[in-house]
Amino acid sequence: MDIDSNCFKAFLAACQTLNFTEASRIVGMTQSGVSQHVAKLERDLGAELFLRVGKKVILTEAGMSLLNFVESYQDSVSNLKDEIQESTATLRGIVKYAMPATCLLSPHFSLFLEHKRSHFPDLELGVDLCASEEVITRVLAGEINFGFVTKKVLNDELDYQSFCEEEYVLVTNSKSLNVPSEWSWITYPGSNVLKEAWLVKQEAKLLKSMSMKVTGQTNSLHAALAMVSQGLGVAVVPRHCVEVSDLRTTLRIHEIGKRPVRNMIYIVTLKSVTKPRRVLVAIETFHQIKKM
Repeated sequence: MDIDSNCFKAFLAACQTLNFTEASRIVGMTQSGVSQHVAKLERDLGAELFLRVGKKVILTEAGMSLLNFVESYQDSVSNLKDEIQESTATLRGIVKYAMPATCLLSPHFSLFLEHKRSHFPDLELGVDLCASEEVITRVLAGEINFGFVTKKVLNDELDYQSFCEEEYVLVTNSKSLNVPSEWSWITYPGSNVLKEAWLVKQEAKLLKSMSMKVTGQTNSLHAALAMVSQGLGVAVVPRHCVEVSDLRTTLRIHEIGKRPVRNMIYIVTLKSVTKPRRVLVAIETFHQIKKM
């Protein structure tokens, strides 16, 4: 059964005025035109919509049902228009997020920048590099819209979305691996989380004999890799960071366990905050890139 939505305007005016003459003035057509539109709806539905009492009309039960339908239909059309306009509107404003320096060297970040340049060039990015603990602190303080972290901190205010896994490897500047008791460590922001994730996957006897001595500290991942390349110590870093580093020819990845050491990266946000569309689009873009 088809209902001609072109007749809805006259029908609503008739419902509002309960007078076809007044309804005709509202919609800018003749009285007979209003009557014809109402009559067409009645034929389409197979029921009377109005009872005529002189110049006045009264809505029937069928008329009330149609009135509820038309009002709901108009709301749905309005919502659809708003949704389409919002989805096609140019994204503007700033999206603030933070992540460990290791994430900066991942392929996801460069792919996101490429997507941003072509799809929402007017969007401004505010990207800070800091360890996972600081990322979470800044999310809780409302300083950033979201962040990438290498480890969850249990907090009812936080929402975590699994993003991707990264592989952690031990790097030195030597082709042969020294005796564990001789190892000294190079640290950088967030390295303790990575080292802990790597250590728990190793054999117990290896952990007992391993030195925890720190011989180098820096606030830069690149500087940490430079120290390792010069033989100052060893470090645990994501494999992709070594593979794209300009120092990769002087760094050596060592496989110790039988299986790769993998760890989940999460996108963390505040549960209680309504996210602007630009933030939702940015997060969804990262998830789309992950599937490439």
